[in-house]
Amino acid sequence: MLMLNGRHRTDETEELLRQYRTLTEVMPQIVWTARPDGCVDFINNKWFEFTGITSDQAKESGWQSALHPEDVEPVSLHWKDSLSTGKPFEFEMRFRRKDGVYHWHLVRALAMKDHKGEVVKWCGTNTDINEQRTHIDDLEKRICEDPGKLKPGTAPVPKTVFADRYVIEGVLTTGGMGSIYRAKHLHMGRVVAIKILHPFLHGNLKLIKQFQQEAEAASGLIHPNVVTIFDFGISKSGEPFLVMDYIDGSGLDEILNSEGHLDLRRFLRLFIQVCDGLQEAHNKGIVHCDIKPANIMIGYSDSGPDSHKPESKRRECPKIVDFGIARINPRDVSVDQKQTMDFSVAGSPRYMSPEQCVGDPVDERSDIYSLACVMYEAVTGRQVFEDITVYELFNKHVNYPPRPFEVVCPSLNLPKDLESLLFDMLEKAPEKRVQSAQEIRRRLLMIYRRLAAQI
Repeated sequence: MLMLNGRHRTDETEELLRQYRTLTEVMPQIVWTARPDGCVDFINNKWFEFTGITSDQAKESGWQSALHPEDVEPVSLHWKDSLSTGKPFEFEMRFRRKDGVYHWHLVRALAMKDHKGEVVKWCGTNTDINEQRTHIDDLEKRICEDPGKLKPGTAPVPKTVFADRYVIEGVLTTGGMGSIYRAKHLHMGRVVAIKILHPFLHGNLKLIKQFQQEAEAASGLIHPNVVTIFDFGISKSGEPFLVMDYIDGSGLDEILNSEGHLDLRRFLRLFIQVCDGLQEAHNKGIVHCDIKPANIMIGYSDSGPDSHKPESKRRECPKIVDFGIARINPRDVSVDQKQTMDFSVAGSPRYMSPEQCVGDPVDERSDIYSLACVMYEAVTGRQVFEDITVYELFNKHVNYPPRPFEVVCPSLNLPKDLESLLFDMLEKAPEKRVQSAQEIRRRLLMIYRRLAAQI
């Protein structure tokens, strides 16, 4: 039996808390890298928001000026111990914010070493402990007040009616935030997919808001290459839900895991359509902010002359899905890194634009960069940057160029103009990138027509 603020709690409640802690663990607000001597060579813009110290100032004078004087010596000793033992650095220390108040930060760092064992770089993160614990403290308080209120409910089962009008047919997938069910409208017979928030998260207003935001962002998009949202609401039993297209197919991530990379012609056919869908979103002032293989579903066209053919002969039709962290008319609005991590699966940093990595304002050109990361992986079978740690990925997105095709996939003999297009999309500065999905489509179509003429 366990104790919670002086009260007993059951193993079931403890498991609920463990799941909640896992789900609400936020991305570290501050991501940085440093040279072997500890001098900063990269730090994202959250550091300035916290301390008022710019990244250039941090590179010149380091981060020590914001550190509490009483923490200087113990931090130094712990740092030396980490170097001598080879263990990752993890320590709680106080940093002064703009308002002059010191906040406790959990700082984690890892020494990157060369083949001789010499430290060549430090990669680290800072997390404001007070903000990190807010979600859990709130949940524990509510569990103490009424443990039954947050007890996981019974998930919908096949052949039951949900929200008075949908017959549940089965579970399609389950993630950290909720489950997606295949269902059929009771009166219209339409087959749909219903995303339902996990019962133990129903009290999380932030997640409810995200559900609503996804509905708002995607409901105005009527396009064959964008998922269609049909309905949004909260059932009589209190379950927030979204009703959307049922896509009989696979995620691009599943296809790449299975096949390694796409055949060039298939790649061109798919991404010409993806560009159509993305351009439609951008025309409506919507920036997706989370373009990645898992958010591109590959189904089949359900209309036109091919609709009667077996899957092997039908035209593949990609759809962009999951507008959960999309921004509507987002000019001069920064992506909240914590929200991004809350609502995306591990690995999303591999597809984030440089401006997302450092917390700068984003617009549709951020999606262009992310799309390039996906296209690069789809056609070469290799990710743009394959580093393991989030902070190294951020550093690479901000500071390093992509590797040429002749390095990552020399045997594929991919067209030079395709490589040129992807590199133009992967420019670090938004103003230097290809400026629209429509332009990407035009250049892909030129490549496709040239290949078709060679047959």
